[in-house]
Amino acid sequence: MRLAAKSLSLVVLTACSATAAERADHPPAARLKHQCLVASAPEKGDAEGKPFSRLIQRGYEAIWFTVVSANGVRWVVYDTAQQKIVPVGSEPEKPKARAPKEEPPLPPGVKPSHFDRWASGDRWRSAFKQAKLEDVLAGANLQEGFGCSARDGASANDPAQILLHRPPSAEGVKLCSLEPFEGQTLHAVYWLRLMPSGDIAVLAGNAKVTVLQVYENPLLDTICAQWNALLNEAFKGEPVVKARCVGSLYALSPYADRAFDAIPVASDGRAYFGTMPHHASESGPVFAFDPKQDKLILLGDIGRLGGVHRPDAVPQMMHGNAFEMNGKVYFTGQDPHYGGWDFPVAKREDKPRYPGSPIVEYDLKTQKARALGVPFAGNPGIFRISGDPKRSVLYLRRGYHRGHEWPLAWFAIQLDANPHFSPAGPAPQER
Repeated sequence: MRLAAKSLSLVVLTACSATAAERADHPPAARLKHQCLVASAPEKGDAEGKPFSRLIQRGYEAIWFTVVSANGVRWVVYDTAQQKIVPVGSEPEKPKARAPKEEPPLPPGVKPSHFDRWASGDRWRSAFKQAKLEDVLAGANLQEGFGCSARDGASANDPAQILLHRPPSAEGVKLCSLEPFEGQTLHAVYWLRLMPSGDIAVLAGNAKVTVLQVYENPLLDTICAQWNALLNEAFKGEPVVKARCVGSLYALSPYADRAFDAIPVASDGRAYFGTMPHHASESGPVFAFDPKQDKLILLGDIGRLGGVHRPDAVPQMMHGNAFEMNGKVYFTGQDPHYGGWDFPVAKREDKPRYPGSPIVEYDLKTQKARALGVPFAGNPGIFRISGDPKRSVLYLRRGYHRGHEWPLAWFAIQLDANPHFSPAGPAPQER
């Protein structure tokens, strides 16, 4: 769920309290995030199909739906990372049906296919175990989520609209008109669905094209602000540690999910860390935090720094520690999908391959990075790095953890005077 996208930041400990700005009810926004051509005439969208969505990786979602052609109905899937339509050979396995529950009536005049609710109660309750926090959330109506509907245009030149329905009112507030696609007005809506993140997916079109559009969660700013204010209120008077935001990782890269491992402080006083992208083709960014400047610095992404980035290859994450030795900081990448692949592909053989974990050396004096090679080509990952500065030896732990399907083993790699090791040279020695 990408609620955290607005607040994923590097923080330092400090004292703070809720402010009036945190309590503000931000006006709804409906920014078009991306759109994709689904079909051209004579094919068209399917108003009778029942689309369904899933979270496929942290922050990325996919939605399965049907398209009507002269040969019948076919299934396709769109995911928000690859941002493309992938055909599905047969009807996909749908999520298990939940026990039916009583739903509020639809807004007057709205078709079932044109309306969806984002019921977030389960998410809030699973995040907070203390009863008093549930009471606070209920008092602010956050447990009810919100709804969105679509309204067809009055004519072929009148774009369809998206409306917001927020409890307790059932009245819809106009968020936006659908953006045109390559200059063409989209006046007819086939269906509207709210993704797990709260983003709005709309399948719409005209006599010539069918287009899928994804709009940003219209209440993201509001929900995040109220979440923070409610937490501050709930913990008022209790001894808690608060944090001060010194910069957003997403302001520097859209692929920075989070820093998973420890964040070491090098001899230059900066903290170095990498992130996990959970993306289909983009690798995790590597950052430094300079406390003297109170500034985040983007060094690059681990795939490109390691010289292994290819659009058709599995990308890299940093799920291991950074390590300093002899004035250099060493990083290594890993397979963010652990040998699997969650993103939609038309055929199993279309799954991309992982090139192996690269070793990157960052010189603290010159502030330059260079790739040292891939010691274990095709292996899913080096998850720990250490070394002996006197002997210029790097110690690499290949494998995730004991009991995992990948064997866990330590290796020693001798760096030469440059220093450098060649992937084509002698195999690393197991220790």
